[in-house]
Amino acid sequence: RNFLIGKGVRADKVLTVYNGIIPQVSDGINPFAGMLKQNEISLVTASRITSVKGLSFLLDALAMLRQKTSIPFRYFMIGEGPELRPLKTKAKTLGIDDIVSYQGYQSNIASWLAHADIFLMPSLSEAHSIGLLEAMRAGKAIVATNVGGNPESIRDGVDGLLVPAQNAEALAVAIMKLLESEELRNRLGKSARQRFLDNFTEDQMKAN
Repeated sequence: RNFLIGKGVRADKVLTVYNGIIPQVSDGINPFAGMLKQNEISLVTASRITSVKGLSFLLDALAMLRQKTSIPFRYFMIGEGPELRPLKTKAKTLGIDDIVSYQGYQSNIASWLAHADIFLMPSLSEAHSIGLLEAMRAGKAIVATNVGGNPESIRDGVDGLLVPAQNAEALAVAIMKLLESEELRNRLGKSARQRFLDNFTEDQMKAN
């Protein structure tokens, strides 16, 4: 939309039709069973493991959090890709490999999201992310970078927290806010779920 308007197309001539997905629920199975200690907060990413997904910056942020807080948390990296091995090496170098769990490809993302506490999207670039919509559908607290279509999906401080890309410190600050406040996690997740239902379902896409 912004590109077309910037090229001289009248704003009233442009209708944006967003990606939409069905408002399905998970199968009810908790994939975290047996993998989380008592009171441990789960952080999740689900994506192809490539450099554009910004996961290296996320590992830096987690290392910062490890030094700053005693709140127990564990990060689950879901997906496969060419950057997986370098990221595993980096996690060991940072001394956080004990709180990072590599889950590879998973076909039941809806179940993972249904039982997760926080969804993270540290991408350097995005279009209009289906992964972000899936997290909104699940009613999760979200930290995402302010790139591409992300700020059109979630409103900063309302449906999630938006941070600059390639900024590990900003990621750490935002994640800390969610780790420290269950109330904030619940409020943002509830708002994200409602925004998904109002704007990003398959039916909404078809109607538009």
